[in-house]
Amino acid sequence: MKKILSLLTVFALIFSISIPAFAADFNEAQTGQSFEISLEEALSLANPADITVQNGITSIPVTLNIDEEVYTEIIIRVDNLSRSSAKSFSMEGWFRLTSNKEIVSVYGLEGTFEYTGSKASPTGSSGYHNSAATGWSGSYNLNDEENDDGSAAIIGNYTLKKDGKYNNSASCKAKCTKNGTITFSGNYDESTII
Repeated sequence: MKKILSLLTVFALIFSISIPAFAADFNEAQTGQSFEISLEEALSLANPADITVQNGITSIPVTLNIDEEVYTEIIIRVDNLSRSSAKSFSMEGWFRLTSNKEIVSVYGLEGTFEYTGSKASPTGSSGYHNSAATGWSGSYNLNDEENDDGSAAIIGNYTLKKDGKYNNSASCKAKCTKNGTITFSGNYDESTII
């Protein structure tokens, strides 16, 4: 138990919490949580029982913001950690009801980076957002970016709707430096009616 609490405390220090203002009809408020973590940090700080390696794919779970009606969980997967010129990754997330942990939608982001030591570039990406419960739906869009410092990123943005109205959103980002160091980040925003 002490080990679990220690790990939760460490992750709480890594994850930064922000509370942006959001103005909309019917007095809606929005809370948010975000994280940014390198693969090495995630591997060294996570509970070894939560990390799995199967067929060369390392899986690391991250939970974001359990609050009000819905929260989200993300699994980061990285393939071929030892390859010197390319890295493949996937991030899969679930929006779950806080009350009973029922999954209402599943979203994901996958991609591959090539890197040379002077430049990284995204060589492929795909995404999805599928509802898993009646009345819930999701949409997504993907973006690639290449930066002046030689790094590149693949970003997925996901919007969750309940009965056709905005409920929550999440984004996932994987970034690769020109030398092949990969970091993951995510944002989660929850809308609550007040």
